[in-house]
Amino acid sequence: MTSMMCKWGLALLLAGSAVFWVMEPPGSQDLAVGTWIAVIDSPDGMSVEVPLDVSADGQGYSGVMRVPERGDIPVEDLALRGGQLTFAWRPGVRLSCTLDRREDASYAGTCADALGNSGRIQMLPPGITPPTAPTADIGPLAPGDVMLGENEYVEFTVGALPLILSSPHGGALKPDSIPDRTRGYGVGDSDTQELTRLIASALQEVTGRGPHVVISRLHRSKLDPNRAVDEAANGNPDSEGAWREYHGFIESARQAVEDTWGRGLYLDIHGHGHRTPWVELGYGLMSSDLNGDSDLDPMSFTMRALADATSTPIAELVRGPASLGALLEQRGYRSVPSPGDPGPGSADYFNGGYSSVRHGSLQAGSIDSIQVEHPKRGVREPESDRQAYARVFAEVLVEYLEQHYGFELVER
Repeated sequence: MTSMMCKWGLALLLAGSAVFWVMEPPGSQDLAVGTWIAVIDSPDGMSVEVPLDVSADGQGYSGVMRVPERGDIPVEDLALRGGQLTFAWRPGVRLSCTLDRREDASYAGTCADALGNSGRIQMLPPGITPPTAPTADIGPLAPGDVMLGENEYVEFTVGALPLILSSPHGGALKPDSIPDRTRGYGVGDSDTQELTRLIASALQEVTGRGPHVVISRLHRSKLDPNRAVDEAANGNPDSEGAWREYHGFIESARQAVEDTWGRGLYLDIHGHGHRTPWVELGYGLMSSDLNGDSDLDPMSFTMRALADATSTPIAELVRGPASLGALLEQRGYRSVPSPGDPGPGSADYFNGGYSSVRHGSLQAGSIDSIQVEHPKRGVREPESDRQAYARVFAEVLVEYLEQHYGFELVER
């Protein structure tokens, strides 16, 4: 592995959005317009899946490949000829990419620089999803039943609400059989597993029914479920198995919610250590988008199903008087985006990650998603504050689901 290609891998993961501005060359074929998925294996062994939104006008194609929390990389000379997809980009050095059409209608190939260094990439057109985490077989489980994965690394509690909670970074297990991850961030989110359980319990008390809950019991140093599998597990088979169980359980919960309710909401529960002690609500929208005055882009919105079902502008959905941030703000918990804090300004902000992109309605389906980042003092700690917040958050979710989805979850 060359140092140049290591830098490419790092630049790839630090990239935010790849913007395609191309003219359609003579003899080229039509590209599918909509949300593609780019599965990128960088030369340093990491892998990332990101949505690629392709659109067309009278002169050619344009698109945006969005990686949460990142910047932009232009892509040039996009063309499809004879079943071969080609383009070029410059994540540090110019890379020329050639991808061949496969039997499953995806495109796979390599991106190489002038010295011959290369890495793999796969493009999945709209309607084709990565074959990575099949729906888990949960059998004849009833609401409240708990299913544990192999080695008890992953826990799934079956719910009865149109709501799914997940906790990827609150686990404590550090089995010696799994080496520490050497690629990716390995520090856990303290008290987030406990907070997730408290929110679920509070919802049970408020509504008489519980949400679906998926929890990774492994410490983040062993597994990071909020990443594509290569970076998440660093090649360890036990960690990879737990990763597939984790996302398989979420898919099972999504299917159960769709079958019972038609649509619903998935919340990925996290903790942050940023200087501003607010609750950060990640909808896939960049800080620069939230800080501006222009209309927010539906093509990066992880609640696209809700946006499609209402005439309410996205800006109002995320920071209007009935937004989740507004409801939390009204109960004394400063949040962003919200009416009081419509954007993060220059402050650090997490806008969503792998799980909220994968399992939300950005790509398909009727289950929307939000990544919810919680500050430590006053929310996660001390325990009394954690309990108080969980109760308020449960009540806010009930109100939010009623206002935006029409679900009456509490008898009146």
